[in-house]
Amino acid sequence: MCGRPVTKYPLSDFDRFDVSHIFAKSAWPLVRFHMLNVKILCRKDHEWWGAHPDEADKWIRQYLGPVKYRLLLDAVTNPDPMFRDLSKVEEYLKNEIRKYS
Repeated sequence: MCGRPVTKYPLSDFDRFDVSHIFAKSAWPLVRFHMLNVKILCRKDHEWWGAHPDEADKWIRQYLGPVKYRLLLDAVTNPDPMFRDLSKVEEYLKNEIRKYS
């Protein structure tokens, strides 16, 4: 099962998973690598996400909860300037992996 719990299909029906962004990387490039801004979805649910923005918003708010969603919004509205320098992103991602592992 992918990151969206309403998936009604068995895992064997999916041949690939996508890293999907909550806030699109094209519109908010400085939060592209923020760990709270990404989720793993199967292809079918990734397509659902893009086609149903209101339902997707409601789901992600519930999934993240109010504290993590507020942290994500803060990152979107006040992005860390570190993300302008991709050489610093590697260290950030290593720290995030440690934190969430």
